Amino acid sequence: IGKAPEGILELDNNAIVEEFINVLESSGASPDTVKAYRAALKDFIEFIKDKPLREVTLKDVIEWRNYKLREGFTKSSGDQKSRLVTLHYYSLFLNRFFEWLGLRIKIPRVKKPARRINVLSDEEVEKLLNAARDPLDLIILKLLLDTGLRSRELLGIRVMDVDLNNKVIRVRETKYGKERFVVVTS
Repeated sequence: IGKAPEGILELDNNAIVEEFINVLESSGASPDTVKAYRAALKDFIEFIKDKPLREVTLKDVIEWRNYKLREGFTKSSGDQKSRLVTLHYYSLFLNRFFEWLGLRIKIPRVKKPARRINVLSDEEVEKLLNAARDPLDLIILKLLLDTGLRSRELLGIRVMDVDLNNKVIRVRETKYGKERFVVVTS
């Protein structure tokens, strides 16, 4: 997304954030990415109150980080793991924002907690498949279970994306916008 225009730090904090958000949107960032950046930057701007971004120091950022570690975020469930995950991403977003602004502030990394993946047991899978009300529900469930597609990816599949002869599906609407192919085994 390049660098901020010269003189941007003369604007008020909210105008600077909006310009950054506009740059993100125009560079093709997904709506979810833009929303996440907006939340992170808004959180930090609210924390520093009326202090101009050009005067922000590493001390301010560390105070914000430590406050968030203690107090959490308004939308998180409040447990320590949620705080760490949110803070991990918010720190990445702020680092990118400061880099764009040309500020030499590097937020110390907040380690992202390991994700524990819950896997369905064979019994749970069987119950799920038996609960399907019609053939379309069954197809959707089997595709999700067999391919590991995300629900949004599955919803984006069109008839022309399915190659029945080779048992391959083209997935166009992926999380990171890169087309990929999945193999259907059943």
